[in-house]
Amino acid sequence: MNTDNRTLEIRIDEAARRLVQNEVIACLSSLVSTLAEGYGDTGNPISGRRSALAELTEEALELCAPVQDWEEAALQAGIEIRERNSLFYADLKGMRHEGFGTKEAAAKAACEAEGVEPYEWEVFEHWAVSGWLARRLEQAGERVAYDFAGFPAVWARTTTGQAIAADGVIREIAREIAA
Repeated sequence: MNTDNRTLEIRIDEAARRLVQNEVIACLSSLVSTLAEGYGDTGNPISGRRSALAELTEEALELCAPVQDWEEAALQAGIEIRERNSLFYADLKGMRHEGFGTKEAAAKAACEAEGVEPYEWEVFEHWAVSGWLARRLEQAGERVAYDFAGFPAVWARTTTGQAIAADGVIREIAREIAA
């Protein structure tokens, strides 16, 4: 690795550490898991209305569901997604060549046209994060829930066993910051 690349990697490492320190608030894995386990037990049989707790348990259950990854499914199926003029296209015979605003949307349309199922990634952890980081994570295809249990946002993390600063998605955001 040459000196310029090593210097960039050091800047990315530092940006990733600062990003986690400043934008990741707390681990909510136990809270989300406990709430999701209570799904269905929180209705009000007398009034028939859903309580705030019922809504929170439903949102927690959604946060625990596997994350669908259409981009990986397209890649594995040999479907190429291209970007032109800030729009994304899938080059498939018989598919209208309309542009999509995100690579994920183009991949989903192409996979559905070809009968390809999405990859599913298990959610291992849940982290309260700042609104800014939540938007960046969402743009990168990560699952995020906003305004959950008084926190600005919750990220459904699909990796575990390593520091958050080492996650690929965090390093990509850090790379943009360090550049």
